[in-house]
Amino acid sequence: MQPGVLGTGRWLGLAVFLLVGALLWGCAGEAAGGSEPVGGLDADGLLVVRGQVQPVVLLTGRLVAEDAVRLTAPNVNIWPMTVRWIAEEGDEVAEGETVVEFDNSQLTSNLEALRSQMVSAANALSQAGASTSSQRAQAFFELEQSKADWEKARLAAELPRELTSEQEWARLQLELEKAAMKKEKSEKAMAAIEASSKASIDVEKLALQKAEMALARAERGVAVLNLTAPRTGVVQVAENPQEDRPFRSGDTTFPGLTVASLPDLDSLYVEASLFDVDDGRVQPGAAVRASLDAFPGEILHGEVRAVAGFAQQEGRRSSRRSFQVQVDLEGIDPSRMRPGMSVKLEVLSDPAEGLLVSRRALSIEGDDIYLRLANGERVSVTLGACDRLGCLVESEQQLEGQELAPAVPLSSEDLGT
Repeated sequence: MQPGVLGTGRWLGLAVFLLVGALLWGCAGEAAGGSEPVGGLDADGLLVVRGQVQPVVLLTGRLVAEDAVRLTAPNVNIWPMTVRWIAEEGDEVAEGETVVEFDNSQLTSNLEALRSQMVSAANALSQAGASTSSQRAQAFFELEQSKADWEKARLAAELPRELTSEQEWARLQLELEKAAMKKEKSEKAMAAIEASSKASIDVEKLALQKAEMALARAERGVAVLNLTAPRTGVVQVAENPQEDRPFRSGDTTFPGLTVASLPDLDSLYVEASLFDVDDGRVQPGAAVRASLDAFPGEILHGEVRAVAGFAQQEGRRSSRRSFQVQVDLEGIDPSRMRPGMSVKLEVLSDPAEGLLVSRRALSIEGDDIYLRLANGERVSVTLGACDRLGCLVESEQQLEGQELAPAVPLSSEDLGT
């Protein structure tokens, strides 16, 4: 291999992939107003000239909404939760209309039992009230009786001592003491019954409150298992992280996970993926041309807003890693553009200048890239920046002005696809 030629099969494969991939996508690029070389190629493109290319990085992405009202699975103590029904992607819903229904059979089967528990608790509270009321009435009667006996004994014991015999006076004093003890005992009994009655009623009240709360929670749970639209909008179904696809009826999920959303269509932008092997080829601020698959032939212009700082794995079942790229587009039309629509992007780089050759004259053999001259000679070259039609090359030979011959078209095996 010539010095400076791409040193490993990995990078060479990447270069060829970009080379031929961009060529194969050229038709779409032309429909999208794809760039011509800045200058240099002849009409047939089979002459080595000094010129310029404007490198283009091709990306695919989809429209996403920056702002959206998210509908999440509620926490009703069901793990996991089953989606009974969910609206279709792109459905238009009015405020209050159901978007997602979760299976509520587990909660509804408990409602009757909870209602029965609440009735039992209410009956127990009523019985406790009646029982304590009877006990209190009896204790109150005994207390009043003891008070009356004590008052009677007190009046008798207060007779002047000289008007009664010693024996009678002693008896009256003893009767007063007994009446006082009986009154004190009745007062303590009354206080004890008051305390026990309050505790018993409080226990039954607490049991009733718990039963009422459990029933109310279950009833609320049944209600919140129907997720309704908080405003008029278009439904966007969220990805099921367990299946790497949008949610659908029969799927399971967990409380707190988003299952659908109502996006703000005025906040649409493009989210694309840049493979980790292309790290550094797309920078914030780069100009972009875009074409939506839904509207072929229509071109939107925009700018790269941001490129993620680290690559992430593309789904649980994929070993590929990519950087997330965010692109702002001009001319977003909320009346017909929807989140999830596929977008092809051409990210434009600054023009580069050098020896320019047509892609048609390039071929690959093993780890080397060759340029085929008109006389049949093959020249090993180092591949530089490319656009849809041509690439800049470097070689130890003097190539400027050389006539070229079309190379053998590259096969899918050459691309490793």
